[in-house]
Amino acid sequence: MKKLLDVLCWVGFCLLSITISESLAEATVHNCKINSDLEAKLKSTDEFDIIIELPSHREHVMDYPLVKEMDDKFCARGELIEKYLREYADKDQKPFIEFLQENGESHSTQPLWIVNRIAVTGVKSDMIRKLAKISSKVPCEIREQFTIKAHQGSYSYNSTYTANYTYGNGSQEAQWGVKKIGAPLVWPRTRGRGVVVANIDSGVRLDHEALRDNFAGDWLDAVDGTITPTDFNGHGTHVMGIICGNKHGTGVAPEATWKACRALDEDGNGNEVTSMRCAQFIFQQRPDVVCNSWGSGQGLDWFNEATANWKAVGIIAIWSIGNDGPNCRTAGYPGDQENNWSVGNTNIDDEINPSSSRGRSVEGVQKPEVSAPGTDIISAGIAASNSYRIMTGTSQAGKFEISLYYSQITTTILLLVQSLKSICFFPAPHVVGAVALMKSVNPTLTEDQARTLLQNTAARPPVALSDLACDRPANGAEYPNAAFGFGRINVAAAMGIQG
Repeated sequence: MKKLLDVLCWVGFCLLSITISESLAEATVHNCKINSDLEAKLKSTDEFDIIIELPSHREHVMDYPLVKEMDDKFCARGELIEKYLREYADKDQKPFIEFLQENGESHSTQPLWIVNRIAVTGVKSDMIRKLAKISSKVPCEIREQFTIKAHQGSYSYNSTYTANYTYGNGSQEAQWGVKKIGAPLVWPRTRGRGVVVANIDSGVRLDHEALRDNFAGDWLDAVDGTITPTDFNGHGTHVMGIICGNKHGTGVAPEATWKACRALDEDGNGNEVTSMRCAQFIFQQRPDVVCNSWGSGQGLDWFNEATANWKAVGIIAIWSIGNDGPNCRTAGYPGDQENNWSVGNTNIDDEINPSSSRGRSVEGVQKPEVSAPGTDIISAGIAASNSYRIMTGTSQAGKFEISLYYSQITTTILLLVQSLKSICFFPAPHVVGAVALMKSVNPTLTEDQARTLLQNTAARPPVALSDLACDRPANGAEYPNAAFGFGRINVAAAMGIQG
């Protein structure tokens, strides 16, 4: 039976390839339009990082019978999707790729297939005008690349903020955020074994003691091309430590294994090509759940197709809502999209962090879906292979960081922070870890099912009147709202485990 299905898949792919070739052969000739914002800059700027945007063929691919009907038991549905997307992209992109190669731009050119685009870095104005004159069989547009940034936001506290942290003597006592969401109550049943998690971030320090033993072996550096996992910023290592760190209680799912893609540089910045290369990596690797603690403006759509393709192969994606609060309608992209699962940021007292972005989205969608611990979180650091840190500030102007080395002596640290600017947020990785625990006992759990369970069982702390003013339900209830969403997650409750 399997051989028959594999043959059918191969035949189906060949037939679709013929159909694609014939349809493109009959297409009308087009020239690329230069985006108006880019056009306005061409006379005043020498070089640009651009995107040649070509039509999406996703709907055609998803409507193909074999893609609709087959699953990964036979025929590898995801591999079929990738092959079909590549087939369309190769045909559409061919004249541009050939032109760029002939003009010595191949080193700066990155064809993409998860979306039908070509990224070109450091291209001069005259070359852009030449690209616009190329005859294309499909409509196209040339625009600048979008940029992305780690969610390392800024907020100034008006008074002294005091936090007490007790570090254990090497035990597995959970850190406060892990405790708050009920993960230790789940650990007797599962610690996440059998689940693969991933992040798109600034990388991961591979030799960190909390992460080195559960690396799943797959890594892509879309920034510098390093061969093994590395992190020059610290954000990604911190995030992964929260998801599945297995030392000192930092991780929610300490027996899950991890993969990672680096899209952010040492300053926490990235762009469309690094994020899309990571999107392709995630699609190919098929982790159970992927963490996205980064953002790019509001109300955009440039990453939506990549996310939709992840969903088509069962990858659950979690997004930080951003850190542009406390004003209403500050939810950040891509987390602000209707089909994306976004997370707000709470502190140890179950209060929303002032800088956590608030809903609704600029398009009027209720956001966030849930909230989770994200303020003053202790997790893996990059200063050394056994360092841990509270990332309380990471901007160049107001950086405040403590690297902590565990010893056999219990250490209590009193942290006093006054008028700090730039607070780091880590709510999304707590949700990723929670989903990993849930998937460990129910491998067929879908994103919609996981989201519904965590929303329906969430804790519902008191809500400030200012946050209710942003988005209060029509029936006068406090939940869901623009700060907490449906509430602060409790994975033990979601899994039916009593505390």
